Amino acid sequence: MTGTQASAGDPQWVLEALDLVAALGSFRADQPKERTPEAVLSAARPVLRRLLPLERSAFLLLEEDGLGLTLVDADPADDAAALQAEVDAQVAAGIYAWAAQRNSAVQVPALTVPEGTVLLHALATRSRVLGMFIGIGGDDLGRTPEASSKLLSILLGNVSAALESADLYRELATYSEGLERLVDERTHALVESNQRAQAASRAKSEFLA
Repeated sequence: MTGTQASAGDPQWVLEALDLVAALGSFRADQPKERTPEAVLSAARPVLRRLLPLERSAFLLLEEDGLGLTLVDADPADDAAALQAEVDAQVAAGIYAWAAQRNSAVQVPALTVPEGTVLLHALATRSRVLGMFIGIGGDDLGRTPEASSKLLSILLGNVSAALESADLYRELATYSEGLERLVDERTHALVESNQRAQAASRAKSEFLA
């Protein structure tokens, strides 16, 4: 993977950065019902490849109980096990918890990759933390322009918002489906009750006749 190599003062870098900014929100125009975590993260991948000099990276999402992490997307996919090993090492060292409290990129030495550098950035909205982005690179990752780090925060902010929006849509869809089933059940019960009442009324009329 290759990132933006020019300096932030280079006019060409500025043009590329503007192009990246335009690409950051492109996937947010999709309908929420068409978004899955995999679709959102896949849409962010091309921008990440252009933005940072990462050798491998992954998205991790919090499990429903909020206690565990699930590696949802690895790039390249064959390095998922190696990325998971690095994540486990960072969690054990307490680095993950520290990085999750920050709303910016942090760089720390890799614990499982010799002479590697790890970039961590929380996936978070104003209301909650959804997970973490982890990237592994070499020495050049440490020379990433500050503007690239800010663009990364914008991108991952959009990713987090899209993920939360998709979650809320799915919750609403599930609630709506449950409400429709409840209305159908109540309507069916009301129709049956009305039919029984009519049958009883007819039986009474026939008896009196």
